[in-house]
Amino acid sequence: MKRGYGTRDLVDSVCKSAGIDLKYVYEGDEPTRLISLVEAEIGLAFIPSTAAKISWGKIKYLQVENHELVRDIALLWHTSRYMTQASLEFRKVVLDYFEAISNQSINLMHDSSRFDFFTRPKSQPASNIFLQVDGDEQFT
Repeated sequence: MKRGYGTRDLVDSVCKSAGIDLKYVYEGDEPTRLISLVEAEIGLAFIPSTAAKISWGKIKYLQVENHELVRDIALLWHTSRYMTQASLEFRKVVLDYFEAISNQSINLMHDSSRFDFFTRPKSQPASNIFLQVDGDEQFT
């Protein structure tokens, strides 16, 4: 990911606190391109676990087990505006999906600006995956 993206800043911060100095040869924001570079043995990448399903070949995916890697995700909707049936169904699909992958209930909130939103509980780690080509040194 490119500098300034939440995931990139989070990974940089965690690696720095662990004494790891990452050397970037490419900064991108497209998981498929990052996966292709890893498959070409150009390095390793941190990508969301949802993107891990798009690769075939000799890539090894490792789950990062670090509770410092937490990312907030939110879905907002305006409470005083009409929501179509398609919008309501989309919201339900999103809520069900994140609840299923988090194994925790989703928090529905309301703020004073008339928007409702949901967030994932802070205690759950972000779903980032570390990629590497089989045979390379492994980091966990």
